Amino acid sequence: VFIHRYSSGSLKDSIRTEAYIVFMARGIAYLVMPAY
Repeated sequence: VFIHRYSSGSLKDSIRTEAYIVFMARGIAYLVMPAY
């Protein structure tokens, strides 16, 4: 929901940014998980 506040482009750019954030969060999770 907070994505729309920062996105100044079209809906497509907003979806792309949201997907990128989810991808990065998943990558960080995979890197951190083995530590626990």
